[in-house]
Amino acid sequence: MLKAFLTFLKDIYRKRYVIWMLTVQDFKSKYFGTYFGTLWAFVRPLVMILIMWFIFSVGFKAKPVEDVPFILWLMAGMIPWQYILDCMISTPSSIIEKPYLVKQVPFRVSVLPIVKIFSALFVHLFFIAFLFTMFWIYNYPPTIYYLQIPYYLLATISLMIGWGWLTSALTVYIRDVT
Repeated sequence: MLKAFLTFLKDIYRKRYVIWMLTVQDFKSKYFGTYFGTLWAFVRPLVMILIMWFIFSVGFKAKPVEDVPFILWLMAGMIPWQYILDCMISTPSSIIEKPYLVKQVPFRVSVLPIVKIFSALFVHLFFIAFLFTMFWIYNYPPTIYYLQIPYYLLATISLMIGWGWLTSALTVYIRDVT
């Protein structure tokens, strides 16, 4: 099993250029034809965070938790959730969206959900940097706990790859999975 996993990783590494090109193409095509284009990828999560912040801060009068402003708590939860949600929505249809790759070219189909996950990762990395900036603005300097971010990213990406493989394989036979 370990040998098969290492073979898969080597294959992914060999095809990194193809994966990169597919990822960039997927990111651009997701917002193609809209007025704001790829700006929507960043505006949509930001608007969702602002709406939730307004509802909870103004409507429900949320108080700071342990002297940390509520917006920081909200963003620390909403940013990962937006990434997971984007991956959960986009990966099930990843195989059926690219039939030309599946049918006519010798291509590893298991790469297609990874392309969707990496496409969503562009926006997620931007919002992680945005979250760091917000913590810095509110005068919370980096701590040793920031070292957990790479582990968090690896664990989340691994979870979403498993989800993507499962749901995209099921979607080929049962279209309702999407």
